[in-house]
Amino acid sequence: MNNEKETEVETQNEKLTVFDAVLAALYLVIIAIGVVMCITHGLGGTVYHLLALTVCIWGVLAAKILKYRKDIKGHVGELIFIAVMCVVSVLTLVGTLV
Repeated sequence: MNNEKETEVETQNEKLTVFDAVLAALYLVIIAIGVVMCITHGLGGTVYHLLALTVCIWGVLAAKILKYRKDIKGHVGELIFIAVMCVVSVLTLVGTLV
């Protein structure tokens, strides 16, 4: 009986929120920039591309923190992954500028 209750809880879908819409928009911008960079610049993206990607990745981190602020411990792996992406994007931007 208890096992059925646990399975039922795991299969419930979360309701879509404003944060999900913001995340979807940021992901679409990241994908669009990636496609533009691949088609027009190859590996040599401009500083503006890298700046836009950095801002979007930081926006994703902020939206995820706001979305999961009540259950950060349950989503710590996802947040760490995005935080690492934020650090790498800043290092890439700084490395390009220097």
